[in-house]
Amino acid sequence: MRRFIMSALVAVTAIGVLFSLGDAQQGDKKSIVTTSPNASWYFFSFDADIDTALEFVDELDSFVQMDGTDKIEIVSAQAADTKQRLRITGISKFDSTLRTEYMRTNGTTVVTSVDSFYAFEHAVIDSGVDATGAITIRNANGDATIATITIGQTQTYEAQKFFMRGSSGYVTQWTAGVTSTTGTVKFELRAYPDYTDVRDMGDGYAVVDVIMLPAALGGETHVFNPPRLIDSAYGFLTVFAIGGANNSDGYVSVEGYTRSAPRDQY
Repeated sequence: MRRFIMSALVAVTAIGVLFSLGDAQQGDKKSIVTTSPNASWYFFSFDADIDTALEFVDELDSFVQMDGTDKIEIVSAQAADTKQRLRITGISKFDSTLRTEYMRTNGTTVVTSVDSFYAFEHAVIDSGVDATGAITIRNANGDATIATITIGQTQTYEAQKFFMRGSSGYVTQWTAGVTSTTGTVKFELRAYPDYTDVRDMGDGYAVVDVIMLPAALGGETHVFNPPRLIDSAYGFLTVFAIGGANNSDGYVSVEGYTRSAPRDQY
């Protein structure tokens, strides 16, 4: 019996070593699939310039999506920024999966991604080292700026979430608020069943919910019970806003989870 127990322990230990080696090898990869069949998610964005024309909620009010054909570049405004690791997430051009690629800044020298992206979702500095200059994230095709991580911040703030092939998204709640008194602000939570509409967000969408806020400081939260299904195995979720007057200020946060989709949905 003692010999049997010792053999079993050796076998279990060997299996554990194999799993550990596999994890280490996976961790060394620069680009990995990031969405699991059941994963919670959350995004937050604020906009200090909501005008009287409907617009995508974005911190810098200047967000430009990928053109769907090229790689991502990162570059800092300061030569000293050589230790910041950025976690870039977006839709892979080649296999339509939601992927994360880890990239490190090299000061004012441009660093280019390994993967090619169809769409950009967000970027986070996850190395714990603050940047001394603004970091620009841009499309390698023509160097068009996509988004910027400003000094003092550690991530980009765009109101969007993508759902990869083989998964469906569920929204559990969302919040919208205004931080100015310049005019009534209407927020639209939108679902797009096809992420190829990401560069033409004027059609092909459904309004999931609306929050209308008066010209006063404050916010409102809508809770979905049961959670609201976003029927989009290849889609994405966004928030748009329109103000009763130009230069209104507002913010949004949305949270939910993904689940693996039935086979006939993709």
